[in-house]
Amino acid sequence: QLEQAVAEEQTLDMLYDKRRGEDPSERRIDPYGLAYRERFWYVIGFCHLRERLRTFRVDRIRHLSPAGLFFKRPNGFSIRDYIDQQWNYKWEAEEPTVKVHISGKPNIIDYLCHYFNHCLVERRDDEAYFKINVDRADNMLPEFLVSFGTSIQVLEPGNLRTAMAKVAHKLEKYYETNDLP
Repeated sequence: QLEQAVAEEQTLDMLYDKRRGEDPSERRIDPYGLAYRERFWYVIGFCHLRERLRTFRVDRIRHLSPAGLFFKRPNGFSIRDYIDQQWNYKWEAEEPTVKVHISGKPNIIDYLCHYFNHCLVERRDDEAYFKINVDRADNMLPEFLVSFGTSIQVLEPGNLRTAMAKVAHKLEKYYETNDLP
């Protein structure tokens, strides 16, 4: 329904759960596009309540219905440019930072260098050095990097290696103790 509304430039009414556990709010949006980032889908659009562009997590939408109205997306609007500006990937390199040294298969290193291009300090064929925000490295990076399995190896920092081992151990325990349906 969201994809169709984006394609047809159709205004939507939605019931949206806020992240703070407050009661859901009613919103009317002109959906400009959809984006996937770090395990979640988002809809970016003009919010009639706030009278500006907003980003909404799709999994927090409780109800969605056509408003019977249509809109015109602004000329030259780019979801990619908006996301780059709004989520400002550069915050990942903001101080305080930690140096992350990763080795691995060249194609995976290519991917990581593209993904963290704003954090890249040095690149070699099968390894790269990144300067990544400490909070980001501590809270999000271990799960993300574990998803590459044995295609990469984190060489430093040691606490990131330890955090990744904990994530992998948690996954191991999960699959050892949970029966298939």
